[in-house]
Amino acid sequence: MPRGESEPQDPNSPGAQLRKLREEAGFSVTEFAKLIERAKSGVSEVERGKRTPSQQMVRAYEKVLLLEKGSLVDLYEQALHNAPRRISESKQSSLDFPGDVINSLLVASGLNEEDRRTVGFQIIETVLQVIKERQNPQA
Repeated sequence: MPRGESEPQDPNSPGAQLRKLREEAGFSVTEFAKLIERAKSGVSEVERGKRTPSQQMVRAYEKVLLLEKGSLVDLYEQALHNAPRRISESKQSSLDFPGDVINSLLVASGLNEEDRRTVGFQIIETVLQVIKERQNPQA
């Protein structure tokens, strides 16, 4: 595929829907990325379905596009559900963002949403503890 062309994408995919909302609001990728304080490449990868949006990114779309809080939760859940399929289809042996791996593992685990959130928060607490220990090795 020639450089600069976007790959064909299911118009009902979460990324395509986020892109449609952004475009309908009249924002370019560059403008929108600045508004939500993200890298242009990150926004583009999410909208092309190459990366799973974080919950914070989905909330940023809601905020900037003046959508009701929580109105894009279904898109976020759909993106998480699609993540394991994307990983298995990927030719890469690793992912660009560790959160994609965590989300994929949690979704693939078969845990219900509440248990996935609980485990997710436990992971965050563990990561924060490791960071704290490495910043203060004498503590």
